[in-house]
Amino acid sequence: MDSPAANQTLSASAAGADLDQLVETLTDTHPDAYRGFGGAVAFWRAVDETRAAIPASGLTVTDLYGHLARLAAGVRDAHTAVFPPGRRSFTDTSAPRYGIDWDVVDGALVVGAVHTAGHRPLLGARLRAVDGVAFGELVERMRRLRGYDNEHGNLVHPAQALDDRSGPRC
Repeated sequence: MDSPAANQTLSASAAGADLDQLVETLTDTHPDAYRGFGGAVAFWRAVDETRAAIPASGLTVTDLYGHLARLAAGVRDAHTAVFPPGRRSFTDTSAPRYGIDWDVVDGALVVGAVHTAGHRPLLGARLRAVDGVAFGELVERMRRLRGYDNEHGNLVHPAQALDDRSGPRC
């Protein structure tokens, strides 16, 4: 199935239909879609808030992705996610890369490998911030974008996002 371009504008009706499809998929296939939200009432409140965030004038596919990804992340497991527009995974090998591989070490992201000689001095460096956003805040933002099973898994997700120029932004 072809997906729409990331900058394509969807009508509010089409975006609502996509939200309905996600909710149906979550509630029909997940063994406990409500648990990560704290119960069914909180889940349906999150659905209502997501629906209310869709402007009457519509929104881009990328903007809708942000809303739907947050809802899917609320399930709080690593197996439930919405992929970025045009992607079939978060680790698509055809995606453009920055050339730095990150490792999770002692609750931090550390440069574990580089792909160009000019980046060699970065080996072993710890990530402290990106564009002025502190590492801890990046981790919290990713927690809201992707589900995870444990803290290590939540740290893997920002590492993947940092490696991929077109993936989710935290």
